[in-house]
Amino acid sequence: MNNAEKVLREWENIDRVIARYPKDSLEYIYYYSIRNSYAAYSEMAYRWSSRKYLLGACRALIRAVINVFIASPMIVNPKRIMLLEIDPITDGPMAKKMDLPLLRIKWKKGLPVRNNGYFLRWLRIAFNLFGEKGLNKRNLWLCLPEMLTSAQVYNGLNLAGIEKIATQRDRYPVELAILRKAREKGIKTIKIDYFQILGEVCHNTIFCEYYFCPNRMSKELFGKFEQNSGVKYIDGGFPYRDYYAEYPYSPKKDPRIITFFTQYGYEIGLFGDKGPSFYIEEIISNMPTDHMLYIKVHPLEDHQKYLKYRADNVKVVASNIDNCELYAMSSHIFTIFSAVGLEAKHINPNSYYINYEPERVIDFRYDLVEDYIDVIKDWRSLLAVFNGERKPKSIQRFLEEFNPTYPGTAARLSEAIKAL
Repeated sequence: MNNAEKVLREWENIDRVIARYPKDSLEYIYYYSIRNSYAAYSEMAYRWSSRKYLLGACRALIRAVINVFIASPMIVNPKRIMLLEIDPITDGPMAKKMDLPLLRIKWKKGLPVRNNGYFLRWLRIAFNLFGEKGLNKRNLWLCLPEMLTSAQVYNGLNLAGIEKIATQRDRYPVELAILRKAREKGIKTIKIDYFQILGEVCHNTIFCEYYFCPNRMSKELFGKFEQNSGVKYIDGGFPYRDYYAEYPYSPKKDPRIITFFTQYGYEIGLFGDKGPSFYIEEIISNMPTDHMLYIKVHPLEDHQKYLKYRADNVKVVASNIDNCELYAMSSHIFTIFSAVGLEAKHINPNSYYINYEPERVIDFRYDLVEDYIDVIKDWRSLLAVFNGERKPKSIQRFLEEFNPTYPGTAARLSEAIKAL
């Protein structure tokens, strides 16, 4: 069993435990809040030492326990409509574009105004959690700090004056605590997607009341899960992608450039026996002699391991080069199943997924995208692309299916939120 299969098994294990509790029970609420973190720590165990993370979790848990008695969560400058800050790099520009303030939590030092009885309830639930059979105790220990912090946020955060909260993510403990409390207070909550979700295990529940749904595919994907039966859908797109319109397709000619975006996950078994190195070699073997290959390394991968491919016609590009610039300047874009394949298609008609073993990918469905973006499944098809014998699906068809409100999605979202 490879690491990816072990991660999937951990999803199954915690889902089995969660399913035993009523949805309005504290056990269900707390356990579900750590579902994604619990499974993610199984993946992290491959990359970093368990000891390092266990010691870090100990320090974080001590800080969280102390925080219960000396600090209270508060919202900086609350407004009627707010965008929950998950990632400043993406949420900052979005908030500015839609003229929405960011919802940030600040910790105010001093004795909490409310009693700390929730801490004893959390302690009981955490103790019971470790008694659940089949769960990885190391993963559970790593989850405890954020589970306690989420309990403190839920019990101590004042949402007075807020009427609507939009968020790009509703999967991890603290954000779920905010959304849960908001819904109990009658505050409207709106889920936004910045990126396309194509799996059915990691992301399969919408915790917001409304979902600004980017396309028909997402609606069908989430709609088939019973837990999303009460979600209210708003037809939309991907608002964060509007700025791609600022990058017109203008491929370089001397030489023509092919860009391959590497894919994290090969070492943990996310996709069969053929990883990024295999497809780099396939492209080098089949590309025209007057083309040059750029290799853009995934941030979670070791940049050094790709330096062996450097040659007169192969370059490993720096991580700080803007992806959109590469999309616009390349004659072809290839990746295994990274989101950049879909992102690049907004700009570059020759954006392709390449995987000779698509059936071996874990929690990614090529069949959901093959109608509007090409998937290269063998070397003959790759050669046909380079020879001009295989024409790509059009950008127009791609946008109609994938991001129908592009490039005016942010404006559409802003209007939809105000209209609720």
